[in-house]
Amino acid sequence: MPDTDASAPPPRGAARTTAASYPYAALEPTIDELTMRIHHGKHHGTYVANLNAALSGTRWENLPVEQLLADLDRLPHELRATVRNNAGGHANHALFWEVMAPDGGGEPTGALDDAIQAAFRSVHELERQVTAAAAGRFGSGWAWLVHDGAGLAVTSTANQDSPLMAGLTPLLGIDVWEHAYYLKHQNRRAAYVEGWWNVVDWRRVAERYEAATDQHSNGTNRRTADNDLSLSEAPKGAHDTPAGTLVDLERARVPRPLGRVAPAPTVRVLIADGQALVRAGFRVFLEDASLIRVVGEAATGDEALELARRMRPQVALVDANLPGVDCVEVTRRLLAETGAAVMLLTASERDERIFAALRAGASGLLLKDTEPAELVGAIETLARGDASLSPGLTRRVIAELLSRPQLDRPIDGLLDQLTRRAREVMGLVALGLSNDEIAERIVVTRATAKTHVSRAMTKLRARDRAQLVVFAYATGLALPRADVAALATSRAPR
Repeated sequence: MPDTDASAPPPRGAARTTAASYPYAALEPTIDELTMRIHHGKHHGTYVANLNAALSGTRWENLPVEQLLADLDRLPHELRATVRNNAGGHANHALFWEVMAPDGGGEPTGALDDAIQAAFRSVHELERQVTAAAAGRFGSGWAWLVHDGAGLAVTSTANQDSPLMAGLTPLLGIDVWEHAYYLKHQNRRAAYVEGWWNVVDWRRVAERYEAATDQHSNGTNRRTADNDLSLSEAPKGAHDTPAGTLVDLERARVPRPLGRVAPAPTVRVLIADGQALVRAGFRVFLEDASLIRVVGEAATGDEALELARRMRPQVALVDANLPGVDCVEVTRRLLAETGAAVMLLTASERDERIFAALRAGASGLLLKDTEPAELVGAIETLARGDASLSPGLTRRVIAELLSRPQLDRPIDGLLDQLTRRAREVMGLVALGLSNDEIAERIVVTRATAKTHVSRAMTKLRARDRAQLVVFAYATGLALPRADVAALATSRAPR
């Protein structure tokens, strides 16, 4: 895409968008020129800028984007969500531009065609399955043809999640976010997907397939001794490409195949509670969950910190009334020393340490009598780098805390960065509303509500949804019995 937006400064950082071999109008009438300009120049460019900003000055800034995604769980907890979203957005879009061409369409040939026939019996069946995956992806996301180490498979991912995160090598992918087709097709996703097959560059897909099968047949994968890159030893120049240009993955840099698809990763969990019966109860039903493994139990805060250093859990369940080093300090030190996500468990919403622990960085909050399935789901949410706050409990905790005049609300300046609508949404998050409830309250789609929440997190550099709640109450945006929407409107800049 040589005619990129000349007014946009080149992104600063290791990741770059590089020019594809066709102009923005070249995929007409399948994809219109304006959509290509906005999609490539604005949306993809934003993912690159956000990724570079997040990693600038860190030891991870020069790692290949493929490895950042494949080794996401080795990054610090506070970086995972940002890298997951923006490195995923960068890698996904890079492949998207790469596997399209003005003279695309038709059918694959050679070894790729043979593999398709073996896996799907026909190209038509492959296209049917990818189309079904694209149509069935609720909300925003992608549909993919991948190499799983043994052969071809079809899958889909939500938002900007990449197949690389699951140990899969993407060969072909279609973006089904609304920004990919809305100007031309409005809400007719099916029409967009049907037409998209006319621009698929099967020659490029075949090259990616050949590279993947060659490495697998040679017995190599991402974690061999020769090509394993430690996250603490990122090479300089790993992302170096000409500045100011957009994404075509260089042909020499096809993502490394990652070997036969492994079982879904197990979430490592530490239980820290002063009562032995409570710990035993949690262990029993957590170990019934197929993707969770309890790696240790601690009766005090000191034991929890010592175990976490040795066992490296991804999620720590921490009792708000933990003996010894209290839950606030445990939360702070777990994040700093191990990167584990902290789920607070409380028997009472009146425990004043809850808010302090959330401010210290806890990402989840649940009552101890939560249903097992809800707790398992919350643990899996935290392991993905997101936050999990029980809406009902959040409302009650906040009402209790804000009835106390001594609550520290340090500064209001943070709110200057937010639009009127963003303040309104942030206030609703603070009340414990889910994205669905926010969408209903302000009369927008769930996807739009989610976008507003994400933008507020980005502007405030909030690690997750829990931090948004903290900001809302610390700045005074959310008040007890206040009309949050009216407050947000009255404070909006004129």
